[in-house]
Amino acid sequence: MKIILSLLFSILIISTDWLSANNVQVTNVIYDNATARVTFDLSWENSWRRDAVNPYNYDGIWVFVKVRECTEKNLGNPAGFTHAWLSTAPADHAVSNSAPNGEVLTVEPATTNIGGSNRGMGVFIYRAADGGTSNLSTTVTLQWEKAAQAAEMAAIDAADDYDVKVFGIEMVYIPQAAFYAGDGGSNNCFHDATGGTGVPYQVTSEAAFNVSGTFNRALNDAGGTAINASFPKGYDSFWIMKYEISQGEYAAFLNTLTLNQAESRTEDELFSLPDKRYVMLADNADPPNRQAICFDPTGDPRTQKFGTDLNDNGILDEATDGQGIACNYLNLRDVMAYLDWAALRPLTELEYEKTCRGTLGAILEENAWGTAEELQVTAITNSGAATEVAANNGNGLCNYGGAVGSDPMRCGYAATASTNRPRAGAAYYGVMDMSGNVHEPYVSFFADPANSNNFDGSTGDGELDATGFQNVTGWPAHASDADINHFLAKGGNNYRGEVYLRISDRRTDSGSGYLYTTAANVESRNQYGGGRGGR
Repeated sequence: MKIILSLLFSILIISTDWLSANNVQVTNVIYDNATARVTFDLSWENSWRRDAVNPYNYDGIWVFVKVRECTEKNLGNPAGFTHAWLSTAPADHAVSNSAPNGEVLTVEPATTNIGGSNRGMGVFIYRAADGGTSNLSTTVTLQWEKAAQAAEMAAIDAADDYDVKVFGIEMVYIPQAAFYAGDGGSNNCFHDATGGTGVPYQVTSEAAFNVSGTFNRALNDAGGTAINASFPKGYDSFWIMKYEISQGEYAAFLNTLTLNQAESRTEDELFSLPDKRYVMLADNADPPNRQAICFDPTGDPRTQKFGTDLNDNGILDEATDGQGIACNYLNLRDVMAYLDWAALRPLTELEYEKTCRGTLGAILEENAWGTAEELQVTAITNSGAATEVAANNGNGLCNYGGAVGSDPMRCGYAATASTNRPRAGAAYYGVMDMSGNVHEPYVSFFADPANSNNFDGSTGDGELDATGFQNVTGWPAHASDADINHFLAKGGNNYRGEVYLRISDRRTDSGSGYLYTTAANVESRNQYGGGRGGR
């Protein structure tokens, strides 16, 4: 009873500002080559910060910059962009007060160690004080460390002019806090080695602990296998993408790659395409399972591009073309490449549980919205548009079990201005679609804790190798079987039943891509595979 009451109390006092879907816009990008400064307008909806009440967190936008020499434009689009190193000094960047109420925003640079030096991979922009509004808009100026990057990277020449792209991904800050792993009943869920299988384990620090038992689910067993202190356990603060990778975001990623790289991150032979093709499943002339990303070989290398065309009318990126639909047909290597490119990182299954459950006690068989309720989506309204929603509504509304043709829906489809946490399908900290829609790979010690210890939470450097694979030391090897057993898919999906939705479920269904036990699992793409990352 105490657990249930604490959940209801939390629902009552948590602000609902974060329960609506976002709309991040980066516009009016201007690059001054003389100063290497990039200026643009940034806006997003439903921003919040809550320092005084639960969940004591805030949202923000992860902003990063890609550059290429202007002469490269004539060689083809997609073309090879380089990740810009930004200044690590906050004072070198500027952000205006935000409309409509003059809110003060913070610019926080974030780094990745490259060659022994911390390089600015991007900035987080977020509210400096408590508040919530339907819209934030601001003008941002970022300082590119062009000369420093040119001195160390052959792809950059300090004397050249550059074509610049700016990207923004909405993120949620997860504060440092203790949390419970396991719910006492879900399949192979974590439990306290001392208390037994029905007792969730409370993670109270990032200190090393031992794991044992079937699928290493018994935590803090003195006689088990050590999980190093460097393996992220979820206690410390981190950032997580508010939404799953969308099809629009993945198409934008592909448009910065060389065709050689892009061919590794799709299923089609792009060089030989005679006409438009949907590229996440080989040789498709029609969008499979609402996967609308296509490549249009226009015949002019300056205009050919990736985009979405859900309505299949040959005009890419229209308002109803599905840019906001969760990207399916992503395999593990696709997700890792995207996260490396965005200078983010994969998260761990413990960080997943912390994001979903927060500081509340565990509830038997609970889903990301904090109850055991499930309500299948019955149909889709406003298909492909930014306003796409389910035709029905209620507590536990979720896209699972083949309800809409085993297809994904728009990221954040269940959340509106009037929904509370269970109706919006929101996790404790305001992260969306952590149960259902598409499943997501998380770093796990399910079957191989010794090798999983190699993962220390290192972030991407913004660059892929020449063939389009991630190349971060400490992440699974990009082109071998070394990543077997390092990842577990979490959160259920549009195809599988309700048992997969549960926060603590650690199912062994390798045939469905849930446990990456074979090279085929790592490479295969299917209609329910997606991704998400953090920093």
